[in-house]
Amino acid sequence: MGARRVTGTFLSVGLCIVVAVLVIYPPAGPVEAQSPFGTSNKLGVADVGQIFKKYSRALELERRINEEKDHLGQQIVKQRDKLIKLRKESEFLTGDTLQNAEDDIRIEVERMRLMKQRADLALKRKFEEYTLKILSEIEEVVREYGHKHGFTLILHVDSKKWGQDRLQAVVRSVMFFSREVDITKTVLEILNDPSHLKKKEQQDQEPDAPDEGAKPGE
Repeated sequence: MGARRVTGTFLSVGLCIVVAVLVIYPPAGPVEAQSPFGTSNKLGVADVGQIFKKYSRALELERRINEEKDHLGQQIVKQRDKLIKLRKESEFLTGDTLQNAEDDIRIEVERMRLMKQRADLALKRKFEEYTLKILSEIEEVVREYGHKHGFTLILHVDSKKWGQDRLQAVVRSVMFFSREVDITKTVLEILNDPSHLKKKEQQDQEPDAPDEGAKPGE
């Protein structure tokens, strides 16, 4: 259970969603372009692959997923060891005693299958939950930075092309851009700033807001 083995999956989930989140925002880099309407537009790009890789909050959430994966894996190993023990003990049994032992083994085999299934589902949900959380934080910083510095458009680029949608990422991403419009480093500095990290950690500790449409007692 290596600490880095979910990296590809984690980034894969994130980058499969990221196009829909960041490619449309109006905030972006340090280059001004003349629009056909006679006004100047300030443009920029952000490399989301690099941001995912270097944002300390993403690394921390990834570590938590690995810990949970290890915990679930240990439970499955214990169940497997229990099965091995039951099978060894049944080798010396006969008659009804053997039949009862085989019934127990079948029950434990099914229990292990369900454990694996539930573990996979739980980890998948965590991947999605943590990825959406990180995307939301990146989105917030990019949008605020864009508004503050008068950007017209910030585009998403992905230098890593992670995930199953690699070909689609190539098509959707910017084919070329000058480094002068690259705000990736600036976005990362904001995301990894201690005050920002502290704010997000505090938000993690806050209870979820109640559903506005819910009635008391529901």
